[in-house]
Amino acid sequence: MCEQACGEGMALALNAENVAEEIASPAALAAEILRKAAYRVGQPGAWTQHYLGRLEDGTGTFARRAVHEDSVRSRCLLGALYCEHDLDPRANIHAAYEAIVRAIGTSLVADWNDDPARRQEEVVGALLEAAEIAANGAAGSARARYLAEAA
Repeated sequence: MCEQACGEGMALALNAENVAEEIASPAALAAEILRKAAYRVGQPGAWTQHYLGRLEDGTGTFARRAVHEDSVRSRCLLGALYCEHDLDPRANIHAAYEAIVRAIGTSLVADWNDDPARRQEEVVGALLEAAEIAANGAAGSARARYLAEAA
């Protein structure tokens, strides 16, 4: 049916895309949203504390549905994770969260993010390390490399 409506080439492209989606492992998808979350909060002024996100006017929000909207200028670690998961719901957010817990050494992720001494670079480094954990089952050197470059 698609061959008639779209042409044979389009049908092959659609089939290849479907296969690629099916092949992507849960670990790879979790690692991908963690890397994207790291990039999202790694931009200047893109990380916040005490809220999932902050709007352009600085108002904090706990609304998960708001964290992927353009009006949000900064996000905490969990806000960035929720944002990336909402944009790609194929990823297993639980696997990503477990990798974060392993990377930071506590299940109190919001408290870890909101520590007054916490720096944006530490959050980005932890997300990169969590991506390695999700992908490989163990931490590599992503956090150390990022912190060295950020210094």
